[in-house]
Amino acid sequence: MPPQATDPVRGSLTARLTLAAGAVLIVFLGLTGLALERAWRESALVAMKARLEAHLYGLIAATEIDAAGEVRTRQLADPRYGVPGSGLYAEILLLDAGRGWQSASLMQQSICPGGPLQTGRAVFDRAALGGEALFRYAMQVDWETPDGRLHPVRFCVAESGRVFQAQAAAFRRTLVLMLGGAGIMLLVAQWLVLRWGLQPLRTVTRALAAVEQGRRDRVGVPAPRELAPLVAGIDRLIENERAQRERYRHALDDLAHSLKTPLAVLRGLGETVRRDPEACRRQLEEQTRRMDAIVGRQLQRAVSASRRTFLQPVAVRPVARRLVDTLQKVYAEKGIEVDDRIPASARLRVEADDLMEMLGNLLDNAFKYGRHRVRLSFEVRQGRALLAIEDDGPGVPPERREAILRRGVRMDQSLPGQGIGLAATLDIAASYGAELRVGEGSLGGARFVLEGLPSG
Repeated sequence: MPPQATDPVRGSLTARLTLAAGAVLIVFLGLTGLALERAWRESALVAMKARLEAHLYGLIAATEIDAAGEVRTRQLADPRYGVPGSGLYAEILLLDAGRGWQSASLMQQSICPGGPLQTGRAVFDRAALGGEALFRYAMQVDWETPDGRLHPVRFCVAESGRVFQAQAAAFRRTLVLMLGGAGIMLLVAQWLVLRWGLQPLRTVTRALAAVEQGRRDRVGVPAPRELAPLVAGIDRLIENERAQRERYRHALDDLAHSLKTPLAVLRGLGETVRRDPEACRRQLEEQTRRMDAIVGRQLQRAVSASRRTFLQPVAVRPVARRLVDTLQKVYAEKGIEVDDRIPASARLRVEADDLMEMLGNLLDNAFKYGRHRVRLSFEVRQGRALLAIEDDGPGVPPERREAILRRGVRMDQSLPGQGIGLAATLDIAASYGAELRVGEGSLGGARFVLEGLPSG
């Protein structure tokens, strides 16, 4: 099946994370820009108010009003008051006389607000002058003339908003450039960090491709702590699949080799059938049963040896108890006492049939050779289990311990059996990465230990 095309965004962790980080960064920088611009605008308005307030008090200090209500001002400090349309304006209005004074920059226009104003209280607001936006500062005072009379006088100053808007636009451009540049730098840095952070994944991907192309036997690449279980699991799957192929190949080889003798016997029945038909029939039945047993044994071996990597934990104690109950009935005349030290919490990640097969072979061996006692124990060391079965029988001499694990080798020829139980147990244990060891137990007899089984 041809590989399906993948969306470059959906198919790439780097692209997905970069886009997500970019979206978050754009929102963050946008909100930051708005907050900074607002803060600048507020501070600029405060500065404008303070500047106009200074102009207003300067105007008040430079003003003189005589008894006739004539307004005169001394030379103001800022020369823009004398330049028409300069953007800085001043006006003095005697409310009860209906006249006043204006700076030359006003060109006979008015900037003072209409309506009543509270005496002594300044007003800062926005206004318009001939379509031009202004910032205005006004205050009304009671002015005492030389004849002792009080006149309500309104002082007003204003400044064009052109400068303010130009400054705001310049600040906005600078802010956009600075934040945009910072955003681009952060995105590039984020992309580089993602490239560096995801490098182990690319390494694993390349190693997997090499395994698929046959250039590597396993992934086997250094991986960070988060990826190490994944790499180890993939390697176990690869090794499992390779071992499975080997087991099937060996099983077929063994099957072909085991069938040679029965087939040879069957080929030689041609002469026997004429001389002794009954003997021929018995031979035929015997060899047929033998061939059936051989095929069944080899298939069982191949199936039992196959191991899946991900298995549900199997409780050990119930399986052991069922086997013990059965064997105590089979060997009832021996009255074997069983010391079961397997905790109720004991779990193994193995096939239930494999556990039954291994425990059955070892327990049958213990009941067969034990005299009065059999002991079962279980413990876990660093995630791998140790399952031990020992008896008080004659034990196994050190020089025979390796030999009895080979197929067809039996310790005691006087007892029934085919000598394949321990070998089958060894094969099954090996398929789970465990081993079967034979030693001397504390009861005085043999001690068989399944060590390294995956604990649940």
